[in-house]
Amino acid sequence: MSRAQRPSIRGPLDGVRVLDVTHVLAGAWCGCLLAQMGAEVVKVERKDGGEDLRAAQDRTGGAFRPYDAVNHGKRSLAVDLDDPRGAEVVRKLASTFDVFVENYRPGAMERRGLGAERLCAENPA
Repeated sequence: MSRAQRPSIRGPLDGVRVLDVTHVLAGAWCGCLLAQMGAEVVKVERKDGGEDLRAAQDRTGGAFRPYDAVNHGKRSLAVDLDDPRGAEVVRKLASTFDVFVENYRPGAMERRGLGAERLCAENPA
């Protein structure tokens, strides 16, 4: 999406690109705050149903939509991180972004080839 197509959100992080590979409330909220400060945030969700918070809104009958509350202002795509091809897509994306945010259990990203050491070696900036 070109800058001309993006919603006009100006802030201290305008021009910063964030790849948000988070789930549940705390991680998603982090990405949301970055988007509110003007960053372009792209959310990577699981291919098999997406973010866990999507299921939570189904149980509320639409009265409270936690997914929407912490993911507005982001673009998203679905990827199977357990498939080496999906992990490769995320790795290639990460090489073009300024910030990579994740909140999986320790070691989970490393097992998928998406650990901080590898991503920083491929994108030292």
